[in-house]
Amino acid sequence: MASATAFQTIVRRVPTPGQGLQPESRPESRPESQPESLEARVILLLESEPKSKAELSRGLGQKEISGQQSKVVRQLLADRVIEYTVPEKPSSRHQKYRLTEKGRAALAKSGSEGDMP
Repeated sequence: MASATAFQTIVRRVPTPGQGLQPESRPESRPESQPESLEARVILLLESEPKSKAELSRGLGQKEISGQQSKVVRQLLADRVIEYTVPEKPSSRHQKYRLTEKGRAALAKSGSEGDMP
């Protein structure tokens, strides 16, 4: 009787010298006009229209919603810079976020001073 043999192949990628792996969030890979903080980037994305967390994530160049993004959204909600579009159902699958007057003021202020809070 023949026995089956299992095997496993492990492939490791090692960057060659001079080919450093650089995340997109690093200042070296970010265009000069893009704000530094994640808060500022979220506020800018909400400038034109309300967006869901998934839409914000895509706008930030991420494949999925990160923990840091969720933390920033919670903080902006607590600071009343953004608000729910469906306030009576905060966990609705149709939930989106929009700027408040305070958020619009922060956006206008940042336009004249550079980076946001």
